[in-house]
Amino acid sequence: MRLLNHTNAHGIFVGDGMSDQYAVESADTVFAKGPLATYCGEQSIEHTPFNNLEDVAAHLDRWLVSRVFTEEEVEERASA
Repeated sequence: MRLLNHTNAHGIFVGDGMSDQYAVESADTVFAKGPLATYCGEQSIEHTPFNNLEDVAAHLDRWLVSRVFTEEEVEERASA
């Protein structure tokens, strides 16, 4: 994830399997279920459990509404 994040934007990862374990270690926000949630718990990796992608979308909607953006972020969003 770090290699793909050239702008150092907030990294969000959603996963459920052990093949995702490396990504959660570099993500800023993690949504995990199944074996990945167990792994996160064992490794003390902060994560939000979810049942389906609708749960993730609802959580992200609430997060975005409550988020305060910097002036640079506002300008970037306006020019996109």
